[in-house]
Amino acid sequence: IRHLVERGGETSREITLKINTLSTVVESLLRLVIVVVAGMMVLSNLGINIAPLLASAGVVGIAIGLGAQSLIRDFIGGFLILLEDQFGVGDVITVNGFTGVVEHLSLRRTGLRQINGSFTIVPNGDVRSVQNLTKEWSRALVDVDISYDDDVDHALSVLKELLDDIEDDPDLGRAVLGPADILGVQALGPYQVTIRLMVKTRPSEQWRVQRELLRRIKRTLSVAGVTIPYPH
Repeated sequence: IRHLVERGGETSREITLKINTLSTVVESLLRLVIVVVAGMMVLSNLGINIAPLLASAGVVGIAIGLGAQSLIRDFIGGFLILLEDQFGVGDVITVNGFTGVVEHLSLRRTGLRQINGSFTIVPNGDVRSVQNLTKEWSRALVDVDISYDDDVDHALSVLKELLDDIEDDPDLGRAVLGPADILGVQALGPYQVTIRLMVKTRPSEQWRVQRELLRRIKRTLSVAGVTIPYPH
């Protein structure tokens, strides 16, 4: 599986995710095939004629198919997820209102580990729309509120100085994929002016970058005399 996946030219992280996902599915399928074949061989060695079993397998398959349409839908959904590479083991996704890390992915179900530690199982047939938060690249989005009494241009200048050359930062440089983009004034609230900035990051790094930027912004604005408002 590693040999086949590495021919696609993806990054090392994507290769690892695909290998983990495909290995799990292939292992499950092979285990099922081995159990069925071994069972037939044991019955044959015991002198039991397995020809009627094989002949009736088609009829039984039709009956099972009619009674297990949801199960078949789950398998088809899982096959399409893998075929289209919608997400894999290790990705952070939002599906059916649940957000978490994909810890398990098979043809039948997807298992998510949420931030509170709970493990959520979603049948693949029920997956209608998926939001993949770690596909190829991510983005740290930060909104900074300042007081109406402060000079917006001064605040923008302070933020620009803070974020200049962030891609060369010794702590965040390996996590970001380019310079920060300060969009400017995003909204005018009842007691604050909101400035929005964003940074393109590597997959799954947006939350760490966002937390560190908030810490630095709070410290820098306090030193520069820019007020972060609060209702009072």
